[in-house]
Amino acid sequence: MNKNKRYIDILKKISFIIDLVEKKQYSIAILEIEKFLNNDDFFFVCNQENNQLGIYLNNVIKYYDNKKIGLDFEVDILLFSLRSIKNSLLKNININEINFQDLDSFNLVDLNEFVHNYIYKYFEEHFKSLFENDLNKAYKNWQNLIKYIDKHSYIEDTIIEPFYIKSISKYGVPKGGDYKQFIYEHKMLKKISADIEDSLSKASINYDYFFKLQDSYFYFKNFWIHHGLREKNIFYKFLEEILEFDIKKDLKIELMKSIKEWEF
Repeated sequence: MNKNKRYIDILKKISFIIDLVEKKQYSIAILEIEKFLNNDDFFFVCNQENNQLGIYLNNVIKYYDNKKIGLDFEVDILLFSLRSIKNSLLKNININEINFQDLDSFNLVDLNEFVHNYIYKYFEEHFKSLFENDLNKAYKNWQNLIKYIDKHSYIEDTIIEPFYIKSISKYGVPKGGDYKQFIYEHKMLKKISADIEDSLSKASINYDYFFKLQDSYFYFKNFWIHHGLREKNIFYKFLEEILEFDIKKDLKIELMKSIKEWEF
């Protein structure tokens, strides 16, 4: 198994444990944690070049050890640590090595988070280029950010959203899950990013980029994070629980088209 497939495989196991803990199925969760700690997956994660991972893994071990001897351990700390491990794995997955079959190992929540991470990297690359005084590259990175936001939003609004609307008409609207709000957020993201692009095209030096636009950057970043959390905790969580396997598989293919051209 190559490294990319290993990341995806472990991601699936960590997500399963997180789901068990969130549903308070602690007895099953402890068994799954035991499996994770006692096989090569644990050592594979340990060997990643990320100092923070050691802290998160240690918290998982503490939870397991305490449970085995009847002591308490803060579940919130465990969940934070598991989610942090999951996020690290998502960032290590190479999009170019993902194939059609790999999508079966993702749930909708994790795949959307992977897509969001990929898109957001252009925001980070924009700032990197900015501080390196490479204004052309900074502008190009922002244009790429807009391109992927537009593509991702279009796929969600036209392909995935109809399944959400149909599902809530049958099962009810989850708290905070009005479908119109998600569409509105997409429109706002596109407007904010387009307004920043317009300002960038008029800036002449890198200091103009940052000092004149720092409020807009801050607004965009916070809106992006907020939107991602709402999709994670409401939109895709609901669809993951409601939809049948074959429908979810089709939607995962569409979701990946936001950032990858598939070759069948």
